[in-house]
Order: sequence, then C-alpha cells, then structure tokens
Amino acid sequence: MSVNTILLDFSVDPNSVKNESQLPVVAANFEGILRDYLTNLKPINSFNISGGLVRIYTSDPNTTVTLRVYDHGLITVSIEYLKGDKQEPILSYERCKELEQDVLGRVVDVKKTQSFAPLKRGTYMTYYVTSDIAESDLIYTETLMCRGKENYKGKEIVILGGGDGALLYELLKEEPKEVIMLEIDEVVMKACAKYMRSICGEVLDDYEGDNYKIIVGDCMKSLEQYITEGRKFDYIFGDLTDIPISESLSGQLWTFVNKVLQMSFKVLKPDGKFMTHLNGSSSPESIDMYKSQLEKIEPPVKFTTSKAFVPSFMEVWVFCQVSFDRSKNQ
Repeated sequence: MSVNTILLDFSVDPNSVKNESQLPVVAANFEGILRDYLTNLKPINSFNISGGLVRIYTSDPNTTVTLRVYDHGLITVSIEYLKGDKQEPILSYERCKELEQDVLGRVVDVKKTQSFAPLKRGTYMTYYVTSDIAESDLIYTETLMCRGKENYKGKEIVILGGGDGALLYELLKEEPKEVIMLEIDEVVMKACAKYMRSICGEVLDDYEGDNYKIIVGDCMKSLEQYITEGRKFDYIFGDLTDIPISESLSGQLWTFVNKVLQMSFKVLKPDGKFMTHLNGSSSPESIDMYKSQLEKIEPPVKFTTSKAFVPSFMEVWVFCQVSFDRSKNQ
C-alpha cells in the first residue's frame, strides 16, 4: 500500500482574488466542481491566512483534500488518500483531465490548468512517477521513432542512452544497416535484460550483433571520436534525460542538453534527423525553452513535434524531430 497525493494547479485572473471578499466565491466555484469528482466531499475547516484562503475537506474513501486560493491568482488542490495495491485510483489520469476541462468550462476567470502524476509515499516505496519506461509503454518508443513515418531500412543510426534496450529492439525490426547504442549505465542494461525482456528481447544479451553494437561508456566521448573521424549518421536518437524543468536556461542540465545538440548535429548527415523526447505536456514552459535553443543552432534547423499518452507516466509526452533546414543552408 502507498499514500497517493494528486496535485492540481490552476491560474485565474488576479483581479478575481484581489480582496478577501472574492476569495470564498472562487473557492466555492472550485468546491462545486470537486463534488462531481470526489465522493461525499465534506468541508471540515476554512480559514484566511496571509496571502489567501485555505479550505480543508474529507471525502470517501479516507481522503483529505486541501484547496488553497492565493491572492495573486494561483489555486492549488491537493488530494491525499491511502491506496491498496489492487485498488483503483480515486482519480485516474483521464478523470483529472476531465476535471481540468470542467474547471475551464465552468470557472470564467481560469487561464491555465495543470495536473501532475501522483506522488506515491510509503515506508517501502517513495518515488515520483517519472519517464522510466514500463512494459506497457510501447507507444513511447513508437512515437519517439515515428514508426510508420520514417524509413530506417539500410540507415546508420546512433542511440544516445537507451539503456532499457526498447528503442534498439524496435529499430532492429526496421532492417537498418547499423545501430550503435551508447549507454553509460551497464547495471540498467543488465537489469532490463533480466526483468524486462518483453521490451528489449535478446538485444541486451550480447553487446554486438550482425547490425548493431552497444558501447558502454560516456556517449560524449564516442561523439567526439565520430566528429574527429568525420563519420556521419542518418539518425541520432537522444534517449537520455528529459529536458529540465526550470525557470531559466541556466544550470548543468541545460548545459548538457545544449552540448548534446551541438555535438549531434556535427555527426548528422545533411538529410539526417535528430529524434528525441522532451517532457510531459504539463511542462510547456520547459518545452518552449528547448525550442528556443533549437532556433539558435548553426547551421539552422527545423523541427516538428509529436505527442502520445504514455500509460506509466500518466501523462501526454512530447517528442521532437529535428533536421537541417535546407532552405536556409543553401
């Protein structure tokens, strides 16, 4: 068993919550919607604090709900309950999305909504659901590689990361000339080879096959080697960390992301593509930051994005396909 915490954020026009008399009106609007999604919702406390209003509720089964209205326009809803291993969630991802749309339709001043994957808390299990692929997530790999839209037959491909082996396994079905996977964490590969064979097949059993090779080590060193050799590839997959969620483009992770981009395009053929995952659709600011970095690449590039709902992430994930912009490189 674990305690699940569901987090929902909403932004409203600050003018609608600028004084104490407006706060309970806004709170009542949200409370009315929550009653349609939470069984037997009952208020147990309400009080004003500096900067806003807090209301606390209970609902079935054994659930506590905190609604907080901030006087600068942010409204947060936190739902916490004890969930058994076989118990259905009181709010599925789809229901959370329905709730968001309901709020947008019924609360006039709401400008933005955002929901987060449940935070699972307990003595033996403490983690945040992130982009660690699961056996149910073939859609993630297929969207990353744009299956059915890209032709990998006879192509030379590099995977940066990809330690679970899923991308390598699926790409090899497309009859490429060669796939080179650059993964630093051998522990991950061995664990996936043993426990997640449904997503990686036998590709992690041997680090080299007829048309693929797995190199254990820092992918940056291999990229540096390819740059020195002048070697070029048809496709490069960035299957490393997700792009950072941050307020600015500073920090080690953004430095790493930019270095990956710069080095990748030095080993990409003129008609090649760089394919990568970005982040969940609930983080549009970080996705926009990534796009702003693409616009700075020289020579210029163009890009498209695609989306897919990934079951174990409980969120719509965003993927990006980048190629040289020939119209600007002539």
